[in-house]
Amino acid sequence: EHRTMAAAVVTSLNNVQIRVGGQTDIGGGRENQDMWFCWKDPQGSETTVFGVLDGHGREVGRLAAVTGRDAMMDWLERPTSMALFRKDPVKAFGRMFAHAHLKIKQNFRHCLETTGWQVDEAPDGFLMRRRHESQNWSCLHGGASCSVMALVDGRLLSANVGDSSSLLCLSEMDKIAGTMRSVPVPAQCSVRLCDLGTTNLHQDEATHNKGFELEKAFLADAQANLSQPKGEDSTQTAAELEERVDQILASAVLSNSHALPQRAEVLPVEPCLGFVVTPDHSPEAPTEFERMRRTRCKPSDPAVPELLMVYDSPSGSGSKATCPPIFEVNRTTPNTLPAVTNKGKYYKNVRSEWASLVATPPTARFQDALAFTRSLGDFHLQSYGVCFLPEVFEVDLNKLLPNNSQSPSKFITLLVCSDGIWDNWKYDPLVNFIRTREHMVSSPTDPPLPAGVRMVSPLTDGSGAQLSANKLIEKNAKLASANFGSSADNATAVVAYLWR
Repeated sequence: EHRTMAAAVVTSLNNVQIRVGGQTDIGGGRENQDMWFCWKDPQGSETTVFGVLDGHGREVGRLAAVTGRDAMMDWLERPTSMALFRKDPVKAFGRMFAHAHLKIKQNFRHCLETTGWQVDEAPDGFLMRRRHESQNWSCLHGGASCSVMALVDGRLLSANVGDSSSLLCLSEMDKIAGTMRSVPVPAQCSVRLCDLGTTNLHQDEATHNKGFELEKAFLADAQANLSQPKGEDSTQTAAELEERVDQILASAVLSNSHALPQRAEVLPVEPCLGFVVTPDHSPEAPTEFERMRRTRCKPSDPAVPELLMVYDSPSGSGSKATCPPIFEVNRTTPNTLPAVTNKGKYYKNVRSEWASLVATPPTARFQDALAFTRSLGDFHLQSYGVCFLPEVFEVDLNKLLPNNSQSPSKFITLLVCSDGIWDNWKYDPLVNFIRTREHMVSSPTDPPLPAGVRMVSPLTDGSGAQLSANKLIEKNAKLASANFGSSADNATAVVAYLWR
């Protein structure tokens, strides 16, 4: 596999404009566990952060998504957050996701205790509950996937965990003809700034069971700040813990191995109509197999992770241990990525992607499973290698929005959506559907969001981005009903238009 690395730091632009709209649909469920948000810096910097959280877990999925959403906006409003985003967006995203992750645990505990449960935290950090001392403890399961985009001083940044993903497409308007056409997203317009989930796993090809160092440092830092009043950072303790995070990040030595994601890797490899900005966190991702192997390997077989990575099966004993394994390990060269077997049982979406899971081994005290490898919450699975730390990318806006008044205007369309959208679309048809000329060209005359806004529900002002989000959700509801019937998932989309 050939990987191209960025030769220079992406240059920020100061005249990028953005308009954002969002919409959601409950699908066939009884409760909508999807949440979305758009936040704009109250200090007037024009920094805009928006994202989608998709909760899961019958009892606490909605709580996880609501808590994560609100915690991220609260963190953004801390006095030092914007300065950190400008100086070090990687660490800023790490702190923001850690804050949300820890706040979810805090609210899980509070919810259980206020409804009469006894709650205990296991040594591995997950929550257990019971009604009476005579009962056995049960494990609390649930969390949320999360995808966030940020426009900070003309820099377009992305961070995600799980299967809520972001898609970027590019359109060009001929002012004379009055037409709009799709143009390919150029190759190498996005660079991986860092994968926080694997930063400290590169030092040794044989490293295993050492993957929680950075997670613990970020969580300790978040815990110190979580106990402070809103709007304040703890002083000495926070400084010491933040220095620990810096030390781990600085000491990370990147190898030449392709088994883990590399900093400065540039994507896409070739021009494409629609570019998925967010990386793959499905159980079929070989790099996630390697990350979890190095995080917590199987005690009797260090060549594989202790967490099972399997294709879901609609029949059988109910034990995920009997499901077909996703990967075949090369025992002669164990440091190479495993091969994907492609022995799935059924497709999970219209792109013919196999339904797959990570699951606890049969020896685990509690059985647990998840359809992706990174998440906010899911504290039991986190102890096995599911990770709350995101991969962080930057999109080079210079390559997408050249500042040339003589050329036709170009618009970036960004879609940040839960899997209730992605399950029903192939990427190119979605690009063509969302590329609505009248919605784009109206955006420059639509009023910008006011400073300090915390938008969590649709606008009613008829803006182009909002109309596009409404149109997408309406069409997706019809597709979901046809594809999945009463089992249609919650679906949420944030649409953003950017231009110069």
